[in-house]
Amino acid sequence: MCIRDRYWGYYLDQSEQRNRKYCLTCHTFKPERCHHCSVCNRCVLNMDHHCKWLQVCIGFYNRKYFILLLFYVLLTLLVMVAGSTYTAVMIISKISRDTQKKSLSVADYVILVSYVVMFLLFLVLAKFFYFHVKLCVDNLTTLETLNKERGNMEGYGEYDSGATYNWKQVFGNDAAFWICPFSTESSIGPFLKI
Repeated sequence: MCIRDRYWGYYLDQSEQRNRKYCLTCHTFKPERCHHCSVCNRCVLNMDHHCKWLQVCIGFYNRKYFILLLFYVLLTLLVMVAGSTYTAVMIISKISRDTQKKSLSVADYVILVSYVVMFLLFLVLAKFFYFHVKLCVDNLTTLETLNKERGNMEGYGEYDSGATYNWKQVFGNDAAFWICPFSTESSIGPFLKI
């Protein structure tokens, strides 16, 4: 027998069902680590966060692609910064030699400002990429990390099965396909040690 509470969902009489979570918006029971996204208006399994840049929730089925996107953008920025370092150093040396600063063109300023922006963006994305790789290795989500910081330790770290196993749960068993942006058979569904 189910009794509906207008604020909290359903209370179930069976003891093993009492901890099941119910989504009041979707009107359905949710599996563990499932959260409702108010932007997408749906429940997302293993929800990490709602990405405003991609306009999609990052969760179980697209976490690999999000981490790979960060990796590819970081790699592109690294190539761009490394490729333009020589030019930036030459412009800076030209500035230090020229006391009247009349020999710099508009293009020199544009290149220098672009280099600084690329370098700062590289540093910010490197930190962001490191954070998400660490979450992947620890089998955590951003939401679980935020809950821990708020003092709610419920469920924090209980899904950690070791770094290698956690990594394979997101990226699959075959290391040759870890950098490829497509699903492998082993990364499609959750698998747990029993």
